[in-house]
Amino acid sequence: MKKRRLLLIGPFPDPKGGVSIHLVRLSRLMANDFILDTIDESPIIKASYFNIRSLNIFKYLAKIIKSDIIHIHSSISVLRYLHFVVGKLFFKKIIVTMHSWSMENKSVAETKRNAFLLRNVDNVITVNDIIPQYFNLKNYLIQPAFIPPFMKDENPLPAELISVIENKRKEGRSILVANAYRLDDYQGVDLYGLDMCIDLVKDFVKNEDESIFLIFIVSSLAKGAEKYAAFQKRIQDEKLESGILLAHLDLSFVKLIESADIVLRPTNTDGDALTIREALFLNKVIISSDVVSRPDGTVLFKTRDPDDLLEKVRLSLHTNSVKENTQNDAEFYQEFYSQLYSELF
Repeated sequence: MKKRRLLLIGPFPDPKGGVSIHLVRLSRLMANDFILDTIDESPIIKASYFNIRSLNIFKYLAKIIKSDIIHIHSSISVLRYLHFVVGKLFFKKIIVTMHSWSMENKSVAETKRNAFLLRNVDNVITVNDIIPQYFNLKNYLIQPAFIPPFMKDENPLPAELISVIENKRKEGRSILVANAYRLDDYQGVDLYGLDMCIDLVKDFVKNEDESIFLIFIVSSLAKGAEKYAAFQKRIQDEKLESGILLAHLDLSFVKLIESADIVLRPTNTDGDALTIREALFLNKVIISSDVVSRPDGTVLFKTRDPDDLLEKVRLSLHTNSVKENTQNDAEFYQEFYSQLYSELF
C-alpha cells in the first residue's frame, strides 16, 4: 500500500516548548507509516526545517500541494487560518490540534474565525474539555499532547548543571524543578509562576531551611529578557542564590525531571501540560496549580496561592506522594495517530 504524505505544521525546536517537543515525538512515531514533511513556525530559523518566516511562498505551496494530510499545530491564529485556507484551496485533508486557547486579548472576530475554521476541517483534537467550549464545538477528539519521551535519545544534561545537582544532594537537599517556554504575564501576573517559585525559596531561606534547591529553566529569551534580568536581580538582591538557580539553557527538560525529586507547575493558565505528563511518566512528585483539570496523581495547590504551594511542597518533602505511572506507552500513541490519519480516506 502506497504511503500517504503527512505534513506537520507548527513550532519545531529550538526553542523547546510543549508543542515543539510534541511535534518532534509525533514525527518519530509516524516515520515508518507516512512520508513526513514539515513547516516550522518557530521564531528561530534552523537549517533542518523549512520555516514559514523565510517567506518562500513557492516552497510553502509546494509542501501543501504534495501533501495528502495537513496536521496543523499552530499557536498563532493568523497562521492557523492561512494553512486552513490554502489547504482547502488544494482539497487537502486537514486536522487541527488546539494545544491551548486563552480569551485574553482575543477579539470576538478572532474567536469566530477560529470557530469557523474548526467546524470546517476534517478533524479537531483538543488537549482538554475546556477549549471546545470557547468555540461551541460538537465534533472533536480530546487527546492530551503527551507522547512518551525516548529517553535514550535525549541529550544529557550540561556537565555544570549535573555538578550543581550532585553538590546540592550532598548537602542533603531535595531537587525541585520548574520551567517556562518564555517569561510572560497573564492577567497582570507572571504566567509560569516564577515569582511564586522565588517566594517559595525565600521562605525556606528565611527559616534557614536548606532542605530544597530549585532549578527554574527558561527556554527562550526572544521575549521576556527584561523580566528574566529583573528576576535574576531579585534573586541576587534577596541573597537567594543558595536556594535557587534561574537559568536560560538549551537542554532536555525531561532529563532534568529525571534528575529531580519534585516538579512544579505553578501556571495561572494552561492547556494539558507536557511537564506534568512527563513527571508522572517518570514517577516523580508533581505539584501543580488547579487552574485546569490535571491528570490523576498530580498534587494540586490553589492557583496563585503561595501559602498553599508552600504547604504542598513541605508536605511532599515528608511524605511519599508518588503514584504509579498510568501514562500510555509509545505504541498506544503510534496506533492512535496512525488510525486517525488513515480514517480520513
